[in-house]
Amino acid sequence: MHRLAAWTRGRRLRSWISQIGITLMLLAPPSAAMAGKPARDSTVQASIARALTPQQLSDLKLLGRFQGLDPNLYGRIWQTGRDPRSCRSAHFLALSYGNALDSLTADMNDSAARDGMQQSWTLRFELAIADTLEFTGRYGEAERFLKQRISTPLTRAQRDGAIYRTQDLQIRLARLYASTRPDEAERILQQIAKSRIADNQLLFSQQIHGYPVGGDAWQSAKRTFDTFSTANAERILGPFYLSTGRFKEALGLQQAATAPLEREVERTAYNSAIGPPAGLAELRTKTVATQAMIAEAAGHLAEAEALYRACCAASPDLARLLLRMGKRDEARVVLSQMMVQVGADLEEVFDCMRTPVEGDLAQAIARAETTARARFADPRVTYVDETGSGGGGDSTRRSGLVLEAAADLARATELGELLTDAGLPADAVQVLAPTFGLQRVVFGGSHPDALRSLAALGRAIRGLGQPAPAVQVWSNWHALGGEFLTSRLWAVSEDRRRQFFRDDRQNVDRYLSAIREAAPADAAAQVLGISLRHKGLLASVAGDIGARALTRTDAPTTALLTQLRQMRAQFAQLALRDRAGSPEALLVRRRIDDVEAQLASLMGKAGGDQGLAADPEALLARLRPGEALVDFLAFRDVDSADGPGRERLVAVVARAGVAPQLVWWDDIAPIRAAASRFRMAMLLDEGDPARAAQLQAASRGLHDLLWKPVSGRLGDASRILLGPDDILDVTPLAALLDPQDRPLIARYELVTLTAPRDLLAARAVTRPTTALVVGDPAFGAPPGGAGGTRAIARVTGTRSDQIFFAPLPGTLTEGEGVNALLAKSYASRFLAGPAATKAAVTATRSPAVLHLATHGFFLIGLAGSGQEGDPLVSLSRSGLAFANANLGMRAPAAGAGLEGILTALEALSLDLRGTKLVVLSACETALGQVASGEGVYGLAQALHQAGAQGVMATLWPVSDEATSAFMQAFYAKMATGQTPQQALRATQIEFSQGGKWRDPVYWAPFVLSGT
Repeated sequence: MHRLAAWTRGRRLRSWISQIGITLMLLAPPSAAMAGKPARDSTVQASIARALTPQQLSDLKLLGRFQGLDPNLYGRIWQTGRDPRSCRSAHFLALSYGNALDSLTADMNDSAARDGMQQSWTLRFELAIADTLEFTGRYGEAERFLKQRISTPLTRAQRDGAIYRTQDLQIRLARLYASTRPDEAERILQQIAKSRIADNQLLFSQQIHGYPVGGDAWQSAKRTFDTFSTANAERILGPFYLSTGRFKEALGLQQAATAPLEREVERTAYNSAIGPPAGLAELRTKTVATQAMIAEAAGHLAEAEALYRACCAASPDLARLLLRMGKRDEARVVLSQMMVQVGADLEEVFDCMRTPVEGDLAQAIARAETTARARFADPRVTYVDETGSGGGGDSTRRSGLVLEAAADLARATELGELLTDAGLPADAVQVLAPTFGLQRVVFGGSHPDALRSLAALGRAIRGLGQPAPAVQVWSNWHALGGEFLTSRLWAVSEDRRRQFFRDDRQNVDRYLSAIREAAPADAAAQVLGISLRHKGLLASVAGDIGARALTRTDAPTTALLTQLRQMRAQFAQLALRDRAGSPEALLVRRRIDDVEAQLASLMGKAGGDQGLAADPEALLARLRPGEALVDFLAFRDVDSADGPGRERLVAVVARAGVAPQLVWWDDIAPIRAAASRFRMAMLLDEGDPARAAQLQAASRGLHDLLWKPVSGRLGDASRILLGPDDILDVTPLAALLDPQDRPLIARYELVTLTAPRDLLAARAVTRPTTALVVGDPAFGAPPGGAGGTRAIARVTGTRSDQIFFAPLPGTLTEGEGVNALLAKSYASRFLAGPAATKAAVTATRSPAVLHLATHGFFLIGLAGSGQEGDPLVSLSRSGLAFANANLGMRAPAAGAGLEGILTALEALSLDLRGTKLVVLSACETALGQVASGEGVYGLAQALHQAGAQGVMATLWPVSDEATSAFMQAFYAKMATGQTPQQALRATQIEFSQGGKWRDPVYWAPFVLSGT
């Protein structure tokens, strides 16, 4: 169901619309299966299992080589091949998205200069450009482009060659509006549907000219044309209703269209001299398929199965549905039929699918590559386009090969994945091995289609019970995928980057699972390589793009940064009002994505090659004597036999001069439970007589479960570089008690990294000379309440207008003391009362230290709203309060933003390049949405992304008085020359050893992340 809901991005739903004349950069449909082809022998599981041993597959490293025949291939295809559908392949190769758009625009203009049938190519280029813009998140540009092309006048010859051109572009515009302006999208589509019926009536009147009006032939033809045009029009609205969750209306439209189509296809009484419109039977099939998908989305699985069988007895959709319904035997029958069809289709292009994998996977791949090279270079390969003219140039021939093979190869990959799902991994290997070999020659090893096949191959091999060779395949997938990931992350919006990352994450989890089973000699190095490439990647790329943008002073970049700052503030205001899902908020979000994508494209072009640091050897070389890296990675073992979907944990422990080691936990659930008990015991009332015993038991329990297995591998290390993940991102490990009841902070200097890649990042040497301290803001008159804690005085719900901020008198003393200490090293200033404004903080550029003593907040309670897992919403619902915050939360002026409230989303726009330390002396500023591999979407991450090298934040509500004393001691130690990490440790040890604030509830919430 979730696949069908995303109409604007759904691969299958796009194929429906393409049937009514809209080409959205998809490849040509696969050819029909060749009749009489015998099924290949699928009883080779035992022989393949014997073959897939590390010894026999020692040359699997062959899979890691990039063997593209020509790095400029796709540039030439675009310039001479004249088919924008090849953009599906070229998008993700060496050409950047910017170059892709330039090439498409040039080809579109060239095609538009021609008359007649060339107009069909112009339309394709237009839609390809719009799709590229939408795919990268540049929605505003896509909208402007479509509107401009819709209003472009056509010559008479062009109008004759493209009856539906304007309607096709309007449908594309409606799809762009589907989520943000649904009423406008529906209006456009309804208007087009009526126009389609009128156009078919005109076509009917032209075709029936000369026949007696009202006669049998006339009546028969009219009935056929009316049925055809009505069904065609209803297919325009059906996917839109489906995308907006209006299943009843969508299903009603398709049911209304299906029955008349069935009758017209079977009816033989019409005048054969006139005949029905072309494609009537095809339209019937597509309409039934659409009805099946809608039924499946609505949960009517039995009905969907019957409809799938009626339109196509051997489709991947039917196989997938049968597996979902638990009908594995029936699914296998469907898959066996698909194997015959896919093999026949591929053999029309490549003569290599007949030969099964007979004992050596690498040789099978090499055979496929040899066949592909021979076929690719065959001068007889000629592509005949829709106009009937043959391509003449070398690039056109190669383009023809790409178009002929790509869709069939994609179907082969999908078939391999389904075979594995159906419990037939041997058959899957037999399909996927040659498929990958073909794709690597045609597209290149780092092409997304080739990577998908390689990932599917690794999964199938593991399904055969051969984890060691599976690890070899996954290792090469990881290496090749780095090139692909690098190229696409630097050209799209942050929302798109998150989608890419999460799509990639499942394969990363499978790679980790295979390593756990196979335990190769270099397992620790491989896990560390995975962490370096993927952990914290999104924040790292976004921060780098933002830093590059801030260094530029050109008008386009400055304008984009201004727009982004304004729109982030606008979205935050809507999210704080629980309106993040409103059409207004969705529209603002689209605009944010649009600007982010434009910035990413500009900075990517300016920055050149954006390599992703992923060299474990380089990281290990950075470790000094006495240091150890402890890097945790949470992952989901989706294919495990002992519990599919079980979430696990692994830690890499590395020391200078010692081979890294791994610690595995088979289930992360007990660790999460122990961490929660530890936090709950910490926050019990100090007056509770049972609190001390509960806290000690919870602390020791988590220590024994998590830290004890790690500590045995630390040797004499005293400085620990921590890379937490999942629940550990918000767990105060410094307060864990060892068997001697000493907190870990007393034994180790703990340095929390945002990600291990921080150790390899090259930072610009900057020496800021200023510091800013903010304390005791004048929040405005609250409706009662008193100070004493930096927690929000009253929370009665999740909306911003249901909270208020009480005064914090202790922050005045704290701010004055901190400012006096900082003034010894920097030009420091202290803002308090009405002067402690949000504007003053956002206007500050690159201070050496930024100290904010105020209220922090993280609003939760969105469960069931559909927004609880949204990073943009989480960033909008956590923040800091400044002067007039109570006014801003309660009655903001229209369009004026949130006075006195700085959300984490807005903090992304701060300029903290070179800032050594940001201290958030407030409550729960380290909290946010926890996402495995991505960190915590909250204030701390936002400030790191804005450029801060270190951020000190808090894990729970803190005492006003205790925090003031803690900060005074912390800065006093920094004034003696200690680093922030050293000063934090010394202060925590000092407080824990006795005195008024010895309880860990006062000193343990402070966590310092960064290098």
